Amino acid sequence: MKRTATSRPQENRASARRESNPTEITYVPNSGFASCSRKDLQPPEDGLYRENPPAATAARMNAALVESTLLQGLQQSRLLTHAGEQYLFRRMNFLRYQASQIQAASPAERPSPRRQRQVKQLLAEADELRGELAAANLRLVASISGRFSKSSDEFDEFVAEGNAVLLNAIDCFDFSRGYRFSTYATHAIQRRLYRLTTQRARRSSRESVASDSRFPELPERELDPEILAREERQAVAVRILNRFDETLDDREQAIVRGRFGLDGTGQSKTLRTLADQFGLSKERIRQLLQRAIGKLSEVSGPLASDLAL
Repeated sequence: MKRTATSRPQENRASARRESNPTEITYVPNSGFASCSRKDLQPPEDGLYRENPPAATAARMNAALVESTLLQGLQQSRLLTHAGEQYLFRRMNFLRYQASQIQAASPAERPSPRRQRQVKQLLAEADELRGELAAANLRLVASISGRFSKSSDEFDEFVAEGNAVLLNAIDCFDFSRGYRFSTYATHAIQRRLYRLTTQRARRSSRESVASDSRFPELPERELDPEILAREERQAVAVRILNRFDETLDDREQAIVRGRFGLDGTGQSKTLRTLADQFGLSKERIRQLLQRAIGKLSEVSGPLASDLAL
């Protein structure tokens, strides 16, 4: 069809708009955003994160509980509360919504530097919240990846794939529906890793994944992030406990066992109690404990970066 002379300026304006605004700002819409302000989005009074679980009190603990208790002390898990999760998702998407509104109202041919700075600042803050959501769910990725992988190399590959899926899930999650993000992300990560293992099996001319016991069907259930975090900590603990005696000297072993309730009592001792027991200062006990944890971290394998006092 022949183009008219009057259509050319419109095409030029559209082209200029695409060049000045090459990336569309995406967000999960919410009916409350239009009447909302940043002051309306306040963090929950009880904070964003759950408190660490209490130390075990049972006099006799099985191996799994011992491993879990040890790693709970070595690792500071940062699990979001439901309210904290809702706040981060709401604020992240609201910031993106604001940036989108400013971008849409700006002249496409010559957007003002001030508005460009506003958009950049809003998106930077939204990205920080996105990173916080991702950090709170990295153990979810590691736990699921561990179920699918058969080697450390495969585990690393699956974690990388899972992290990419996690970021995409954060961008697409509709927080207004009220359910937990872990459920949404778990299904997305499992689907991706299942497809990946299926493709790999087919390329290797192995048996069909449907009949291969190495790829068990995962139950369709909501996976509690606390359970997933505990499973990951237990996997690390197995490696640590296998080399516990050869890694630490007698005093370090006694301090670690006493601090984390692994001395048969099931009770976690305070630094002051340990200081009185060994005739040392509280600060010296803390230093010895940190040194012992550092040694254990060195033998814990690829998950050593997750360990902290």
